[in-house]
Amino acid sequence: MQEYTKVDDLIDELFNLISESKSGSLFGGKGIDKDEAFNILEDIRYNLPRELKEAKKIIDNADKILQDANLEANKIIKMAEEDAQSMVSEHNITKMAKIMEENKRKEMKEYVTEMRDGAINYADSCLLDVEKILQDSLKEITYITKNMEERLSQELERVYANRHEIKMEDLYNN
Repeated sequence: MQEYTKVDDLIDELFNLISESKSGSLFGGKGIDKDEAFNILEDIRYNLPRELKEAKKIIDNADKILQDANLEANKIIKMAEEDAQSMVSEHNITKMAKIMEENKRKEMKEYVTEMRDGAINYADSCLLDVEKILQDSLKEITYITKNMEERLSQELERVYANRHEIKMEDLYNN
């Protein structure tokens, strides 16, 4: 979530930069289409939370899978214990029940471990995809910001040169 805050701050900074620029300012001979720039930024802002919500759903589902597996394991263990208690009357049957119970416990522990590992791997894979999307978005925003900074710097240099040229003409004329 901290990465999103950084991206959101960059978007806000870019919004301010664009809103403070004058319409019709020339950057490399082209005018800024503020509406288009704002639309792009709105799209970025709209898509970031969607990816983060998807990641949270994946994590929530992983927890539910683990809970369901644990409940199922507990039910099976409880059933095995009940079965074993009902067979206590004979020594050989009791022994067999204990062996079966232990086998079921081992199987369920293995099943729970496999389900947990699978859920964690799936969540990690999905979060890696979200991380890549966020990194790409940050790179794009950084690129846009850098280009705007370069263009503003060039425009500032032109304005300075024009002011200097006007002052020099004024000195020569007087």
